[in-house]
Amino acid sequence: MSETIGDQVELFLGSTASEVGQAANRASFNRSRWLEILKSPSKLAEFLPRLSTTQLGSHQLLQGWLLLRLEDEYFDSEAKVAQELVGLQPEAPNSRQSYHYHLANLLKQEFSQPAQDLPSDLYLAILHQSRRDAALYAASYRLACSCYKAALRPTLPQGLTNSPQPLRPRYGASIDPCPWLERKPQEGDLPFYLWDVKGKRTREVSEIIKSTGKVPDYVAISHTWGRWRKDDEPWVSLDVPWKIPQNGRFEVVDLPHTLERFPCKYIWLDLLTIPQEDSPPSMLEIQQAEIKRQATIFRNASTTVAWLNDVSTWVGLPAVIRYLCFNFLKGSVPDDEDKSELDSLLDAASTAAGGFTELFQTHEREGVNPELRQPNPWFTSLWTLQETCLRPDMWLCDATWNFVAASEEMPVALNDLIALVLVNHPTISSSTAVPKGARELARLFRITGLIGLLQLSRHSIITMGNGRHCTSRRAEAIMSAVGATEWFGTASDSLEEDLVLELYPLAFVNEVREKLGSASFFSSTPLGWEFHYVLRRFCSDKRKIPYGFEALGSLLPFGPGAHNIAFDTESNPHMAEHPSLDSWTVEDTGCVRILQAGIVSSSIEGPLVGDIRCILVAPLADNDENRLVVQKNEDLHSWIKRYKPDMPNFAVCLLHSPLASRGIILKEIAPGFLLKIGSYWQMERPGYEGPKTQMVNWLVV
Repeated sequence: MSETIGDQVELFLGSTASEVGQAANRASFNRSRWLEILKSPSKLAEFLPRLSTTQLGSHQLLQGWLLLRLEDEYFDSEAKVAQELVGLQPEAPNSRQSYHYHLANLLKQEFSQPAQDLPSDLYLAILHQSRRDAALYAASYRLACSCYKAALRPTLPQGLTNSPQPLRPRYGASIDPCPWLERKPQEGDLPFYLWDVKGKRTREVSEIIKSTGKVPDYVAISHTWGRWRKDDEPWVSLDVPWKIPQNGRFEVVDLPHTLERFPCKYIWLDLLTIPQEDSPPSMLEIQQAEIKRQATIFRNASTTVAWLNDVSTWVGLPAVIRYLCFNFLKGSVPDDEDKSELDSLLDAASTAAGGFTELFQTHEREGVNPELRQPNPWFTSLWTLQETCLRPDMWLCDATWNFVAASEEMPVALNDLIALVLVNHPTISSSTAVPKGARELARLFRITGLIGLLQLSRHSIITMGNGRHCTSRRAEAIMSAVGATEWFGTASDSLEEDLVLELYPLAFVNEVREKLGSASFFSSTPLGWEFHYVLRRFCSDKRKIPYGFEALGSLLPFGPGAHNIAFDTESNPHMAEHPSLDSWTVEDTGCVRILQAGIVSSSIEGPLVGDIRCILVAPLADNDENRLVVQKNEDLHSWIKRYKPDMPNFAVCLLHSPLASRGIILKEIAPGFLLKIGSYWQMERPGYEGPKTQMVNWLVV
């Protein structure tokens, strides 16, 4: 499928700009043709089904922006200023913090084409980032305007529209979550069972369709309960074809009455719609099929909800939302406009946001040290991470189904909260006057990894899962979001045997590697605190050489302290994997056997010629600090020679192209035994197609 909206316009109309003599004006010509499509309801109805989910989201963002410009003269004038700023060098200060700037940039990207020397796939990566940024700022603007109106102000300041809010893409601040998953409609896209809210019983979806003649809309509910399962209590019988285990989070017998308060006809909730373990074999087959189809079930739900059943009411979080909205709006109003009204609202919101939010558990010493508070268990479950990645537009509900909202008509989704934190990052990170609640919300998304939810990759899902709880069968809890389900067959106790690092079956690990590609799979950077101990044990000046080495999994995305950072492999599609990676084998211990490697730099070679300027994430070369540090413009050859040279260092290529190369840093901690201790990104043109393959016999622990 064509990638830009401009490409899609040409396909839809059956002629390219070149074919009609407009090659020199391709961008403006196709943009004009797109505007004509917008004006024709019949053409628009034909055009929209041709767009991918990503293209449709971008189209809706731009269409909403243009509609608001038609209705508000001042809004339009600010948009025109932003269009003039896009592409200026140097950029105007703070221009990238504007809703108008990111929509103007998106309009430009959707109707432009790659520069002559820019690889097309790198251009598409830039396009996708423009779409993500526009969705992020549009969601924040939409919420902020709604929040302002809810403050009972009759009019908005100039530059902020009173018109209906911009069209909202289906997933809100997330332009296209998990784009690697199959989206073509297939038989069996619906769940096998749904809960009938009024009938208070579980029903087969086929029976619902037969009785009503319609495919039912349903709400999928995400919650966590497994850690509190009461194994010594009898299972509960409801109007469900199986018995349900009790837990310490809520009373299972009260579920029918509790769900009756929810404003919908049908609900998908795991306890009521997936057969439980005590079911007969025929039911267990359905159970396995439904677990494998979690992506389909959540993505096809009309709405998804995170049920935080231990939150009694929302007080602190709405106050934080108001503060973030008003702070964002203040930056959106031109400097020459009167901001006194917004200042007044912001001051009041800042005071109200001075308490804690409901998204953390209380701690007896939280007044002395707020960081003793731990996230609500919903944010630490592996199953809920998968559900969040599949539907980041989840609404947050308390125990009695009250939504977190910016106003009565606009619930706030999880990805909306993340968007608000991101657009307010300059304030949160630099100002000491930021209220406690806003700092706590930013901390929540940082320590759970959800700050990267709007820019997901399969690799980041795996690394985010490293700190999540799961009572058993971790692979099942994450496989649907990653798209690695082929390994999963029928129910079998063997799924919990022979786990790599006691976490995942080897078959799952190998399928994840296949889906991600070897370079991405092995590219995680051990930034987490868990890796500090590993460095101290094996690389510090006070180390003691052990007699043997246990498997650490330092090359695996679920190894100690594994993270993915901004230079993610999946955002570099123009780069090719080094052919030596085909020889790398993941062993069932978690070690990786390497028989071939593309060695870029080695401390055991003679003098290294020239330098290799790169971004390096590794320990500092000249001290014994046991942690990784981001080092910009470092000479890779120099670092390889200087870092604890009594044990050999190797820089090994994972990806290369005429534009850049990237790879990992390995240290030989004993003959033939190596440890991954960092990563490098060479950003300048390397001037070669990649290092030659060398024969080795390494075991990376």
